[in-house]
Amino acid sequence: MEYRPHTILGLVRILVILVGNWSVRTAIAGLENVLAPDLYPDPLRFLRPLGTYGWFLIPIPFAWMILSILGERSRCWWASKRTTILSGLVVLALLAAFFTWSVCSAWFIHSKVV
Repeated sequence: MEYRPHTILGLVRILVILVGNWSVRTAIAGLENVLAPDLYPDPLRFLRPLGTYGWFLIPIPFAWMILSILGERSRCWWASKRTTILSGLVVLALLAAFFTWSVCSAWFIHSKVV
């Protein structure tokens, strides 16, 4: 398969999105039992949309796969095999860092409250 690395990177990114979204939802659910209901401003105001709509990030890996494969086939100046794989790794690292930051911030809120 010619585009095997693209497919593997795309599937790993989808897995990171699904596991990250599940982790954020779990962290939010654990905090909702601890937090007082009348806190203002809500300390979870930045995490709730991610827990609810985080699955909207799934098109990112598909868009990257399509753009990188089309770029390599059309021999664009930016789309060599090396640059598309490196850009895929960068997108993977950014998604992983984003979800890690989200879960760690939920744990930080929990440590402040409890």
